[in-house]
Amino acid sequence: MGVAAWAVETPVPAPTAPPVDPATATAGPGVGAFIAFFLLAIALVLLMRDMVPRMQRMSYRAQERDRDQQQGIDDTDEPPTP
Repeated sequence: MGVAAWAVETPVPAPTAPPVDPATATAGPGVGAFIAFFLLAIALVLLMRDMVPRMQRMSYRAQERDRDQQQGIDDTDEPPTP
């Protein structure tokens, strides 16, 4: 008798799930996960509020630098060489 015949003839028990008590069963991650997600959302909002003015300043400075370069203004802090 080959291995294939032995595998076909061997009965495999059906998996059974343990009984679940509805009184102790939970349906979701719970209050802890909600609090963690809420804190992450607050942190994201605060970071975005801080980042927006910084990005606007960077854009404004880049526009000023481009405008100065087009007008030929040298805004470097280096003293002129004699």
